[in-house]
Formats: sequence, C-alpha cells, structure tokens
Amino acid sequence: MITRQTAKGLTDDEAHARCSNCHVKDECSTCHKGMSPRTIGFDHLRRTGFALNRFHAPLACSQCHKGPPPYRAISADCESCHKGWQAKFDHGKTGLVLDDQHSGAACTDCHADKTFRARPTCDGCHTDKAWPAQKPGKVVGRAAPAR
Repeated sequence: MITRQTAKGLTDDEAHARCSNCHVKDECSTCHKGMSPRTIGFDHLRRTGFALNRFHAPLACSQCHKGPPPYRAISADCESCHKGWQAKFDHGKTGLVLDDQHSGAACTDCHADKTFRARPTCDGCHTDKAWPAQKPGKVVGRAAPAR
C-alpha cells in the first residue's frame, strides 16, 4: 500500500487521527460530503490492488471494512465477504448456462482476474478453445433484475 501525503505533509493516518478516535462509526462522506473517491484522492485499485467493480463501487467503505477509519486492508478473496456464494450462484443469470463439463469448475478457472470484467480465458485448460468463439454452455436470455 502506498502512503500518500496530504497537502500539509501528513500521512492519511495522521490526517485522520484527530477525528477518527471519536468518529469511529462515521462514514467518509460525513466529512467528504458529495465527493467522489477520486476527488478526495483515493484510487482503490492503485492504492489496494483491488478494483471496485460495478457492484462494489456504490457501497459505503464500512460495508466491507468493518473496523473504524482509517481503514485497513482486508482479504480480496470473494469468500471473505460472500460466504458460500459459489454454491448459490446461478450462472444462467449472466446469460450463459454452463454445460456439465464447466458447471463444476471454479470461477477463477475462467475468470482469473476475479473482477469478472475481463473476458474469460480458456487457455488454462484448453489449447484449442477461445472465448467468445466457443462458449462453455448455452446462451440464454438474462434474467430481469430483482425488484
């Protein structure tokens, strides 16, 4: 993790120490009202190595980082927050129902980046297959989002 200095030459920890002892449960937005993470100088990918995908980006920091600010590193393993998610995940909601050969594969066998933004890769197991020409199942309509 990179230690960034504020305009006054303080580290992030030093800049927040004065307030965070009392404001343990406050969200960042308490002081940084209406400011995007980029505006307040925090680039999650650059600073932590974990890109916030479309599902994680809108979450409050404290939904993942359970301790008081300043926040500390947590495991980037999906299971650390989403217990048993693979057993409950319906791949058909993505628009592709996996065939029998691929339904038992670990998600990271095809989605090595764990963000699910990049195209899946087949070369970990196959030398003759490539996405999207050969799909590991049947293309179906995406399920409507739950309301």
